[in-house]
Amino acid sequence: MPSLLGFQRQVKVGFKSDVWALGVILYQLAYGGVVPYSRVPGGRLGKMKAVMSEDLPVDLEPLEDRALLDVLRRSLDKDPGRRAGVRELLGHPFLRYSVYFLFFRHLFSLPG
Repeated sequence: MPSLLGFQRQVKVGFKSDVWALGVILYQLAYGGVVPYSRVPGGRLGKMKAVMSEDLPVDLEPLEDRALLDVLRRSLDKDPGRRAGVRELLGHPFLRYSVYFLFFRHLFSLPG
């Protein structure tokens, strides 16, 4: 697919792509359902080129929750070498607190 878009580099998929996917999901939750590059013109092809372009970072608007914004920055870095790893994110205060909170909220809301 990258060659169809005019890119000749080899695409590798690994855990860093899972981190990117988490970033996209968190982005949608944080910004009301829109995805990164939703404002890029050119339809789907324009958006795909924007995602693959190393020169166009993800636009992150300010958020009230600074920890969430930090997770977004770390997970949506286009350079896999700089992008956060799974262990780093699992230790991040935003995710650590969020998972803990959701687990105990669910635990105490169980019937019986």
